[in-house]
Amino acid sequence: MSKEKHTPGPWTAFNDGTGGFPCVLSDSENVSFYIAQCARFADARLLAAAPELLEACRAAEAHYAMICEVICANNPPPGGNPLLAQLRAAIAKVQP
Repeated sequence: MSKEKHTPGPWTAFNDGTGGFPCVLSDSENVSFYIAQCARFADARLLAAAPELLEACRAAEAHYAMICEVICANNPPPGGNPLLAQLRAAIAKVQP
């Protein structure tokens, strides 16, 4: 896995219940870091899942690429595999 430039996870969605904007915190090595403030708690939950979703996309891409290499070696789909392309596009958005 590549060296990440973002704040390491896990990230947590937090809403203090006072009516303020929800936020995302990183709880790394017993220290909390403020990541972002969101308009809705649903946005904060989605953002908090980002490190785990990135890791899952990378694992799925590697696994699916291996499967496609074996299964599609003699008959690749025109234009490549759309799911593999979608995974690679999502991963590329976060890589420098």
